[in-house]
Amino acid sequence: SFERDVPAFYTEKGEKVRSKSEKIIADLLFKKGLPYRYECPVRLKGAGTVYPDFTILQVHSRQIMLWEHFGMMELERYRHKNANKMYVYFDNGFYPGKNMICTYSDEKYGLVKEQIQSTIEHYFK
Repeated sequence: SFERDVPAFYTEKGEKVRSKSEKIIADLLFKKGLPYRYECPVRLKGAGTVYPDFTILQVHSRQIMLWEHFGMMELERYRHKNANKMYVYFDNGFYPGKNMICTYSDEKYGLVKEQIQSTIEHYFK
């Protein structure tokens, strides 16, 4: 659920997301025609229920891919929290480059639309 007084962004599909970066990712997944869900709950041992940014179906292989965008990497507390989250993903069989995509940005280095497009092309040919 969304906190009060936090800006919301709306995708071309009409869904509410938490950041401009998530909007870019969602819009490009939608344009590519990929079936995805935003913040779909996933139960992980050691963490309970987590909400990855995107859960995407690779149609040809029927494999589920998770996509986490880490967008506040300038914040030390955020980095530590998400480093721990990645250990939980590893313990549950989710590995970047295999069945998980991780992207990063911070105040200085924003998300680049062309990089997201090429990432989608790479994983969802």
